[in-house]
Amino acid sequence: MKLNKDKKQQEAWGNGLLLAFVVMVLTIPSSWATELKMPNAGAVLKVPEIDAAITVEWVDTTNVGEWMRAGLSRSAQVRQFEARERHARARAGEARAEMLPMLSLRHAEGRETSTGVGRVRDRHTTSSDSIRLTQNLVNAPAMLEWAGANRQHSAAQWRLVARQQQEAQQLAQAVIDMTSALLVLEHANANMQELQSILQYIDARTRAGVGASMELERARGRVLAAQQVQVELQSTVRNRLVELATKTGLMGRHVQAPSSKDFGELPHSLEQAQAQAAQNNPLVLAMRQDIEAIEKQAAAVKGRLMPVVGLSLEQDQTENIRGTNPKAKDKRVMVVATWNLSLGGREFYAVQQAGSNLSEKTAELDDLLQKVGLLVQADWSLLEAATTRQRVAATEVESAKAVMAGLREQLAVGRIGSLLEALDTTERLFAANQRHIQATQQALLAQTQLLLNMGEFKIERKEARNVNE
Repeated sequence: MKLNKDKKQQEAWGNGLLLAFVVMVLTIPSSWATELKMPNAGAVLKVPEIDAAITVEWVDTTNVGEWMRAGLSRSAQVRQFEARERHARARAGEARAEMLPMLSLRHAEGRETSTGVGRVRDRHTTSSDSIRLTQNLVNAPAMLEWAGANRQHSAAQWRLVARQQQEAQQLAQAVIDMTSALLVLEHANANMQELQSILQYIDARTRAGVGASMELERARGRVLAAQQVQVELQSTVRNRLVELATKTGLMGRHVQAPSSKDFGELPHSLEQAQAQAAQNNPLVLAMRQDIEAIEKQAAAVKGRLMPVVGLSLEQDQTENIRGTNPKAKDKRVMVVATWNLSLGGREFYAVQQAGSNLSEKTAELDDLLQKVGLLVQADWSLLEAATTRQRVAATEVESAKAVMAGLREQLAVGRIGSLLEALDTTERLFAANQRHIQATQQALLAQTQLLLNMGEFKIERKEARNVNE
């Protein structure tokens, strides 16, 4: 009866724990009240030397913001988008120039032969000069094409912002990965020290004839396994450092652990995140500018059916034309109206073409908004899950530390109750710390991806901030 009672109590306790965990996972806070931090966030971590043949600028201490600034200034893809933005700006300036006054100068001089009824063939020198200063007063196509070129320039600016944010997020991800591997490596080194202490204790017992050789080999096996983990983590840290050095040309002998405040403010709800993404995502904004540009171009095509009205100031000067007239000068002020109509229906087909382009771009915008909404929802779910895992892992770390403190007391007095329990306790503490760091790493990565899709990722570059303005 007692066994059945204990079994029922265990089942009830297990069900209660499971229910509590489910409730904890499903009950997500409506706002992010606390800063999401890497373990030891703000602490300065020593960076190991890298022996790669890369020319870098070495500083004493660096952080994720400095790496992002350095990486953006060296990014080849960002330079490509900057060139496209300059091209679009020049294109807008060219379209604007079509509405400004035009000056035309012409000089002609040469030999002329004049003949006619009752005239003797005459060869003489003649000359003419003309000056035209024209200004369009009514030119709907030119005005609309200029407006469309301005929208295309705005689209190029937003695409530059998107590229800068993407590059910055990739650099932030590399820093987060490197810092996480560096923190795990520190715990692996501490784990190795603990295991070596246990190995020394077992070795001393074996030499004294108290311990068994099997226990010594078991402890040695755990030490060798921990050493392999150390080597793997050292390789991971080195690869991350080489990646950052290659992309940024900057390396610090110490690095400050990142936190969520380095990347931007998180929204209070999923609905707010999706609304901000629809309003602020730079690719969405660029697509909207593209649509407005096509609308202006379609209106410009229709405007070709209207006359172009302009003012023309003209001066003509001739001398010895046909060998008969003396030097003469004529000045005129004229209003000029011009119609250019295609009898083949060119304007009609151009309007249809612009309408088709507009429908295509509108459909692309709807598709992009749907994709961005799904990405934000997925990033939000990952962030919620990783944040919950981080809180659970932090509790697990505290529990493992308490058990480890008891083990250290046993080692201090030279009496370990169970060798297997001692080895497991050490490795459980390392595993708990590793899970805590990995959960925080995933939460920070999910946050950077969420902010990127929202268009709110903080980029530390003056040119990028100017474009946003």
